[in-house]
Amino acid sequence: MTNDDKLTKWIIKLNPTKAFLIFGLILPFYSVWLRKVGLFTITKNGRNKVLFDILSILLVVMFFGLIISGFIAQAIGLKINKTLNVSIPMTFLAIWFLCNAIASKNMIDFENRENEYFFGFARKTPEYVYRFFHLFYFPFSIYWLQMEVNKYQ
Repeated sequence: MTNDDKLTKWIIKLNPTKAFLIFGLILPFYSVWLRKVGLFTITKNGRNKVLFDILSILLVVMFFGLIISGFIAQAIGLKINKTLNVSIPMTFLAIWFLCNAIASKNMIDFENRENEYFFGFARKTPEYVYRFFHLFYFPFSIYWLQMEVNKYQ
C-alpha cells in the first residue's frame, strides 16, 4: 500500500458499523469499497492488479453512471430500447461478478497466506465460493466482511 492512499487505509481501519452505514446502505459507494479492498489484497499478495484495476474502475463508473442516468431518464421520461435494456444490466452484472471473483480469491489467499503451502485450491474452493457470495450480498454482509478486513492491518 502506498503512503498516499489514505482512502484505502481508512477503509481497512473502518469500524464495521460505519462501513455498513456508508458502503452498505449507499449502493454506489460499495463499488469503491470493493475496489480499494481488492487492490489492497492483490498488492499484498504480490499479484498483477491490471485486470482488476480496469474492471473495478468500470464498475465504479457504471454504478455511479447508471444510477445518475437512470434518475435523469426517469425524470425526463426517456424510453430505452429493448437491446439496451438487456445489454446494459448484463454487462454490469458480468463486470460485477468478475470483480467479486477476483477480490474474493485474493481476500481468501491473503487471509490464508501463512498456511498457503499446506492448503491447495481444491481445499479452499468452498472458502472462495462463500466469500464470492458474501461479496455479492454486500448490503447484508458488509458488516462481517469489514471485521475480516480490519484484520488486514
